[in-house]
Amino acid sequence: MLWFMNSKKYSFNLEKGDRLKLKDLLASGTLPVREAKRALCLQNLNNGRTHEDIADFLGLTSKAIYNISRRYRNYGLSRAIHDGIIPGNAPLLSRDQGNKIIAMVTGPPPDGFERWSVRLIASEAKVRKIVESIGKDTVHKLLKSHDLKPWREKNVVRG
Repeated sequence: MLWFMNSKKYSFNLEKGDRLKLKDLLASGTLPVREAKRALCLQNLNNGRTHEDIADFLGLTSKAIYNISRRYRNYGLSRAIHDGIIPGNAPLLSRDQGNKIIAMVTGPPPDGFERWSVRLIASEAKVRKIVESIGKDTVHKLLKSHDLKPWREKNVVRG
């Protein structure tokens, strides 16, 4: 049995400011369940309850309780309660680039074309130097997020 999983009481004290923040946070009533459980865990640890009791009460494992208390000691209240940034790929287009492409699509297509296609939008965005490179899938996702279908004449507003 690991040392943090037994039923001994360990000294754990929240700072006064953190106790007040926890009380306000729990009283707000708009917390995600994971964050509410973490806040309750810290509050119960501060009240002197054992890891085992808290685990039974909140439906967490003793290891999870240990990790929450460790994050509080090492990084502070915010890191102990809230999830960190989840790594992932950066967006392919900035908001500004997306807006410029949408503005381009809502205008008339280039000379020699009757209407915009996804491939035409991608190539024209490169020609106009809005982006260095862009794929048709990225253009399709952008158009879909704005509910645009420029290849259908009646779905594009033209002045």
